[in-house]
Amino acid sequence: MSLNSRETILKRLRRGKRYRIQFVESHLSKTIAYQIRATRDKLGWSQSDLAAHAGMTQNGISRLESPDYGKYTISTLKKLAAALDVALIVRLIPFSELADWVSGTPRINRGLTAQSLAIANFESEETAGVFERSETLSLAPHSKPIFVRSRIAIQKQEYYGGPLAQAFISPAAQGFSFKGLAALRAVRRTRRRPMFRRRRGRNNRRQV
Repeated sequence: MSLNSRETILKRLRRGKRYRIQFVESHLSKTIAYQIRATRDKLGWSQSDLAAHAGMTQNGISRLESPDYGKYTISTLKKLAAALDVALIVRLIPFSELADWVSGTPRINRGLTAQSLAIANFESEETAGVFERSETLSLAPHSKPIFVRSRIAIQKQEYYGGPLAQAFISPAAQGFSFKGLAALRAVRRTRRRPMFRRRRGRNNRRQV
């Protein structure tokens, strides 16, 4: 669960460009520092172990794991990624994507495309009303519409022949709207019944 709501993040971003710069710098420093430490801990390594794998010193790893350091270079990050055997992505993103990522809002991105290379700035997104849409799923610009089916709804359709609720994602609206949302909520409240049950005191089964 995220400690930052999307609304709170948007309020900070709308204060001005200076606040947006500070937010990006703070988020970048803290995220990298916490990721390095969390990934190292998951591997069961000490700072000295990571330093040995990355060809660095223990003091250097300690500085990189400090959220107040903020002096990361791409070459250093590539060394750490290679040592931890993880991938590294460095790219520009719109503020709407950053707000979704920090707030833990689910987001669908179509990946690397020719259209995705040109990033919309904050004013462009504000003018287009991107931040006003509170939907939890969105698509990258110029992508084709897709359907997302709920796993619970699929089970309902397979076992009981009930209605299948689908979330239609519209690239033009940069969001989605549920079709059959009431049916989907009803499915989530329905406990899956067993296909067979045993009578008391008897070994035979009867089908429900």
